[in-house]
Amino acid sequence: MSILIHCPACKKKISSAASACPKCGQPIDEQTRVECVKRAKAAKIGCLVIVVVALVLGMIADRCGKKEVSVQDKTPSPSAPMGVGTAVKPDPTLKLTLDDFISRFNKAARETTISITLSRPKIQPGSVNDVAQAVPAKYLSFIISMPKGEKLLNGITLLAQPKREVESARVILAMLCTIAAVDPGLPPKERGQVLRDLGLFKDNLNLRDYKAHTERGGIKYFVSASELIGFMFAAEPAHLHP
Repeated sequence: MSILIHCPACKKKISSAASACPKCGQPIDEQTRVECVKRAKAAKIGCLVIVVVALVLGMIADRCGKKEVSVQDKTPSPSAPMGVGTAVKPDPTLKLTLDDFISRFNKAARETTISITLSRPKIQPGSVNDVAQAVPAKYLSFIISMPKGEKLLNGITLLAQPKREVESARVILAMLCTIAAVDPGLPPKERGQVLRDLGLFKDNLNLRDYKAHTERGGIKYFVSASELIGFMFAAEPAHLHP
């Protein structure tokens, strides 16, 4: 199947099946074609990652905003008697810092055959949430968010586009390590049960269009998969999803 690539001479978009650029006449030999196709696919994946990051941050900001409005609506006026109409504001975080997550994930990873280590990423400030992105492998990345100016995390999202069976196995192990990091008190057997409840061990699972969620210990876990963006696994405080 042909795709659009850039002519190495005039930079115009042409078909990868073309033997020469119809704009400037530049010959397109097989080596040039392969290199241009690789660059085009890499650019496409980069754009998809940016879109997914924006979508994830938008969902987190929307949930946090809705929860804040809900809490404010239930807050009594200064003249209201104490204990009447009051609402305790739930903790909007996962109760761990970025350093906690990195340390716990790497500790869990050392106990498996995952061969993946997270380095501490740089925190990028945002309007609602600050964000850090870790990319331990070409097929795997993490988007880690926290309320603006705060240290405790309010969301961890794993994005994956495995191409080989061994990479798919490592993604599953990365999910188990993520669960161990956000809830270290959860027994290993229960971590596996989280993935079973998400339906990830079903036979003939269709990951071209799949969504599921489950909850453990005040943490809600999500999976979403599509042919366009690949696979996404997330952990967030359960109360963000009434």
